[in-house]
Amino acid sequence: MAHGRDGVWEFAIGLEKPEIAAQALGGPGIFSEEVQEWAERTLTCSDTSNAAERFLSGVLGRNDEEQLEGIAGDLHRGGHLADPEAQRRFGRCLPNVEAGWRLADRMGGEVREAYWAHAHPRVFQDIGPDEADHVARSLLEAGRPRSAYGAGHFAEEKLSSKTWLAILRGIASGVEQDGPMPGRWYLDRIFARLDEDPEITEAEIAAAELPFAPALRRYGERTKDRTLAVHRVIAQDPAEFVSLLRWLYKRKDRQAEPELHTLDEKQREIRARIAYDVLDDWDCIAGMDAEGRIDRAAFEAWHEAAFRIAEEHDRLLPAYVHIGAALARLTKDLGLENWLPEVVLDLLDRTDMAELRHHFEIGVYNARGVTVRSAHDGGDQERALARSYRALATRLGNSHPRVASSLENIARGYEGDAKRLDGQAELGERWHP
Repeated sequence: MAHGRDGVWEFAIGLEKPEIAAQALGGPGIFSEEVQEWAERTLTCSDTSNAAERFLSGVLGRNDEEQLEGIAGDLHRGGHLADPEAQRRFGRCLPNVEAGWRLADRMGGEVREAYWAHAHPRVFQDIGPDEADHVARSLLEAGRPRSAYGAGHFAEEKLSSKTWLAILRGIASGVEQDGPMPGRWYLDRIFARLDEDPEITEAEIAAAELPFAPALRRYGERTKDRTLAVHRVIAQDPAEFVSLLRWLYKRKDRQAEPELHTLDEKQREIRARIAYDVLDDWDCIAGMDAEGRIDRAAFEAWHEAAFRIAEEHDRLLPAYVHIGAALARLTKDLGLENWLPEVVLDLLDRTDMAELRHHFEIGVYNARGVTVRSAHDGGDQERALARSYRALATRLGNSHPRVASSLENIARGYEGDAKRLDGQAELGERWHP
């Protein structure tokens, strides 16, 4: 303070990071008179770089709620908060802590509006649920859903399910372009909270999931502990399944569908990507309960309706593609020893389901995923799989002959892979003895 109050203020706002100067001034409330004068100068100065505001914000952050109340009272009595712009500046300078947002709320008007439009508060474990919800809701009211997420995700359980639903909807709307976006791990936790709330419908959760479909796919740390609500919804409602097909695929006959072209090209691309990610990760089977039992009537009714609606919208082939892939993913979950339930085999074995069987074969092959082997192993793994699928084909030959034929095709495919891998291994041994 050797250069006086004016010198400190001029020095601070001349820095690239004036908030550092505020941190160097000492403990809370030590310079109460100086703080008052710096506040008055900040509210009336012509600085357009926000350096003065950043300095004052750092200084005010070192004061508790009572001290902040005193500073605001003195400024009001001195007539320094009479001008709306001065009120907005003061609101922007209040700290990102409970003392700051409490004072902003009490002062109201321009102060409160400016505070919630610019502040970056954080909700931690030492705050109550009501106060946490208030912080998030205030940021939402200011049109800042991504900031609301940033405020609450450190203590996700403090915010109510309805507030989280509002935050996700706000983020999806794109109303705030900057700010943190929820990652996969946090999204799983948040949506699990929504699943548990009886006041939030599955349809509401599914609608909230859709914009985040790329992040919710089963990559990396994502597990199968939670089935997506959108997957459950399309497994219950074939019309919703076909709606996603319509987002992703055009009619083969190229007839116009005006109801699908209200969005611009970029928005249609985004919607198509969402539909792809939802359908490509879908393995929730119609009529299946939590224990894996399939209700035959529900299963058959869903598929009959899905094929009919898809044909009405000229998306029958895409329906075969994605239903075949979903049934193939089920085989991976069940394994070869406890393969598909009879109701699924009956569908695949129908004479009119050749296209479905074809895409089921492709799905079984793709569902295997990445394999691990040494450089010179050759195709031993593939030969073992071919033997297993051929044995399964023999077992089903009498009851479901068309499915058995598909299994023979899969076995032959693996035998071809085995020969190719044998050749690669032999070549590798030749060049690297």
